[in-house]
Parts: sequence; structure tokens; C-alpha cells
Amino acid sequence: AGEELIIPLDENIEFKKLELTWRMDTDCEFEVGINQGGGQFVPFSTRAASKVGSVQKVSSNPTKGAELKIIVLKGRGTISAINCDALRKK
Repeated sequence: AGEELIIPLDENIEFKKLELTWRMDTDCEFEVGINQGGGQFVPFSTRAASKVGSVQKVSSNPTKGAELKIIVLKGRGTISAINCDALRKK
């Protein structure tokens, strides 16, 4: 518990959903928050990780933001894949 991942977003694209795929050793509860500027993350989803290997969708009302944060609240979680249209491109 306590591990976190911060993902940069393209601030010109509205964030709508995030798709996560969890690794086999995952058994956790996690929270997803969005930073709309100013460094403060506003949580919008708290849930248990889905079946290992399946795609778990986390959605929000369309909003623009600078970053997403995924934090493991309980247990252990390892993400094997992330898909999000609003990810900042290099």
C-alpha cells in the first residue's frame, strides 16, 4: 500500500476514461485523482482492482487536467498496461 503513479496529461484534451490492466500478483484497493492545476489532486474514483489480466475502465465527467494519480490504498497492485486518450505525447 502507498505506491503511487503520476501520469502526465495533455491539457488540451478532455480526460474521460482510463483503462488499466493489472498483473497477476495484484490484490488491492486503489484511488484515481486528477490535478487540474495548482498541484492538488482531486480523487474521483476509489475501487478494488478488477480481475487480473482484464481491462478495468475508470471514467470521469469530461475534464481537462495536468496529471492523473493512481495510488494503492490497501494491498499490492502492479499495473501492466495503461490506455488513456488524454495522455501527454512525448
